[in-house]
Amino acid sequence: MDMKIDEIKLKTKRGMSDSIIALILTIIGLIAVIAVVLFTYGLAGTIPRQEPVEVIGGGTLTGSGSVYNLTVTLRNSGTSDVNITSVWIANMKFVPVNPQSSVLKAGQTQTMTFEIKANSNITFTKQSEYSATIYFNTGLGVPVVVTYN
Repeated sequence: MDMKIDEIKLKTKRGMSDSIIALILTIIGLIAVIAVVLFTYGLAGTIPRQEPVEVIGGGTLTGSGSVYNLTVTLRNSGTSDVNITSVWIANMKFVPVNPQSSVLKAGQTQTMTFEIKANSNITFTKQSEYSATIYFNTGLGVPVVVTYN
């Protein structure tokens, strides 16, 4: 009689199916592979180091054709210097002509004037405001309104 009760308990007792266990192990393996790749290529260390940068006020834009000077005040409240890699104005990409002049020092507020160049000529209207975004080597961008003088 004891044998029959034990057999009935075994038949009614269910565990996880093999396919669910295989799925869970596969997910754990994928997470481990992603973590190894991030650490191997140094990407995991850059994620928390993205520095907070903000624009103080608006900016001014001068020049014509494809080369302009952008003057803007930026605050880097982080602990690492950041480089301005590009500026988008009126949906057109501009890149710094002299990358050394586009470094924003850690922990400082700086009024920066740097030369930016577009791939083609663009015409701005005097005393008009344009939406712009300044992008940094951290991958972050900050919006700014620039006035063309």
